[in-house]
Amino acid sequence: GGSKSYYNHTIPSSNSVNGRPVYYYFDSSGITLENLDAGHVEFAYGNGINVKNVNASYGDGIRFYYVQNSSISSSTSNNNNYGIELSYSNTSLIADNNAKSSSSYGIYSYYSDYNSILGNNASSNSLGILLYNSRFNKVENNYLISNSNQGIYLNQYSDKNNITGNYIS
Repeated sequence: GGSKSYYNHTIPSSNSVNGRPVYYYFDSSGITLENLDAGHVEFAYGNGINVKNVNASYGDGIRFYYVQNSSISSSTSNNNNYGIELSYSNTSLIADNNAKSSSSYGIYSYYSDYNSILGNNASSNSLGILLYNSRFNKVENNYLISNSNQGIYLNQYSDKNNITGNYIS
């Protein structure tokens, strides 16, 4: 759902995905999540969130829903259904992450604008980086190899993005 009430949950980290803890935060500000192993990391409705050096693998990856002015950096999201996802999340930094071997996408931006996606390795996924109805993003210096469908994919409503210096093979 799209309403804030749909995301209002309390999910303790004693829950797990493939034996790895779930970290879920709702309506949070100014949180730094650092140096964790997880199966799923999700922030819904937040501002000033920093995810750094987090390993969210063998589960559902790292997700921001309705999160602003935040970052995901130096983190790993491998062997998941999904890698790193921004949905309705703006003005954030996604930098120096590894998002590899996911069955869907490495990095996904859905209705998310003014983000910087810089220096990531999004390889061996179905799609490396997907921008869907996302505008004014900077996608630079990412390493995208062996993605089975596309390295970078933009749908028809993703315009005014700056895409430079990426390595795609």
